[in-house]
Amino acid sequence: MPYALDIPRHLPGCLNWSDLPGTPKDSAAPTRLRREPAKLLPPIRFIQEHYEEDLKRFPVPRTLPDIFQGRWSGSFFVSERFRRVVSDMEAVKHHFQPVDLTMLDGTRFPTGYFALGIADSVVAIDAENSEVKAKFFDGKKFYYLATDNSQNTGMKDKSFSGDFFGYVGAKGQPFIQWKEEQLDGRHLWMDKHYPSEAFISDALARAFKREGITGLSLRPSAITGGSERSSRGYLQRLGKRLRHLQSRRYDALEDH
Repeated sequence: MPYALDIPRHLPGCLNWSDLPGTPKDSAAPTRLRREPAKLLPPIRFIQEHYEEDLKRFPVPRTLPDIFQGRWSGSFFVSERFRRVVSDMEAVKHHFQPVDLTMLDGTRFPTGYFALGIADSVVAIDAENSEVKAKFFDGKKFYYLATDNSQNTGMKDKSFSGDFFGYVGAKGQPFIQWKEEQLDGRHLWMDKHYPSEAFISDALARAFKREGITGLSLRPSAITGGSERSSRGYLQRLGKRLRHLQSRRYDALEDH
């Protein structure tokens, strides 16, 4: 079974990061990491964030795990060991941008860690059997089409129209299912329409365990047609709801 890389951020005791003071901020870095190969740029420098209570309750680590949450939402910092395991298995060339990390006590890890950029996103999420909501944009605001129509604020308006904008989790740790043929043998991936999480194959999970990769927190996922749990027929209800909204809209136009 596949797994989500379920690594927490902005919680007490977690490794959280800010741009190192005095260094230029690069707001485009997360997007560039996914779209462009690393070009041996100088390491991007970051400093450990903290909450005040962390200083009393959690010591500054002397070593870092092989994977932990990165500077940006949904990003990861990984070690050379992690990079090597992924590169040995994947046909896709992912991007590994060197980073220079400074801890609260001044300890620096200037080599051996990278910002991971997952390359070539797939379109493989089986939304019908996943705990997701469809996201739409009408040019002014977003709408979310939930399974429970009572939650669809703004969607009951007969004048609703909007473009599909992707999926969001229907709860904090959603169950996600995948169309195996669309994964094309990938071992590490993000979905174009659900870019908020990263996923790995069971083969890569086994390789990480065999190599002793630390810092992993995995949440089970599934493959369509496999023996894993399947949720309810979400897209079927989504299609019915959209057809209903469209018919109401056209009826209203004909009345005028």
